[in-house]
Amino acid sequence: MGNLNVEAISNSILFSVIIPHKNTPDLLKRCLDSIPRTEGIQVIVVDDNSCKSIVDFNELTDLKDGFVEVYLTKEGKGAGYARNVGMKYAKGKWLLFADADDFFTENAFEHLFAQADVSEDIVYFKSSSCYSDTGEPAKRELKYNKLIDDFIEKKQYAEDRLRYIWNTPWAKMIKRELVEHQNILFDEIPIANDLIFSCHIGHHAASVKAEDKVIYMITVSLGSLTNTQCFKLHKIKFVVFFRRNRFLRKIGKKHICPSLIKRLFQKTLGCERMNTNNYKVKNMPMKNQKKEVSA
Repeated sequence: MGNLNVEAISNSILFSVIIPHKNTPDLLKRCLDSIPRTEGIQVIVVDDNSCKSIVDFNELTDLKDGFVEVYLTKEGKGAGYARNVGMKYAKGKWLLFADADDFFTENAFEHLFAQADVSEDIVYFKSSSCYSDTGEPAKRELKYNKLIDDFIEKKQYAEDRLRYIWNTPWAKMIKRELVEHQNILFDEIPIANDLIFSCHIGHHAASVKAEDKVIYMITVSLGSLTNTQCFKLHKIKFVVFFRRNRFLRKIGKKHICPSLIKRLFQKTLGCERMNTNNYKVKNMPMKNQKKEVSA
């Protein structure tokens, strides 16, 4: 936990850490162990209908210290739905998101508390990555860390890319009042449920900043949704990227739109060949997006 002075932290809740979980109790414990127990941090675990034969919450001692709130859902709608449930119970000034198979770095909360009084609506941090089973370094953090480096170096379009192209909710502090005032929710779909959320909070933030500090460890696991080569999932993800690019064009940010053709080619290698003549974007249903966030 580093040298975080727990006693010096105000009794008011500054951070609400929201963790969606499904069927990974050992990894959830690792994630929880990386979070200090203090009155200034609210920890919310939302279980996405885990299998009872795999997860027995009565045996998870980390959930019994009074600092962790657990909400059990039976719908099985995925991480996006679980995060939306967690936000309903959040009380902190800032929202933090973590995946149950990831964890915070040793000094993460020292860096987070150091930024607790800033005026910006979002504070972006660097991350690192490793393979979950071996601990060997991975490379999942590189594109996100580059966004921060470019922003700090004030490169052309760097702020736009930081706001709109950072696809995930982790490794950043998000003011809860921003999300609540704009009624921004996660998509309730199997994959890429955080992409539109991340784009919209970046759009509506009055100002943002980035810190050259590593606070988050991304893990890579075989069989995870991010790492699974599945044609059906890639179709869903393609539609989400299409919606994001359409939104960027609408608000005059066409210059930072990623190439969908390039992404489609990259993500379908090793999968069933897509029949583009039969695939219709408009036929893909999307929940929780009755209307796109207005510019």
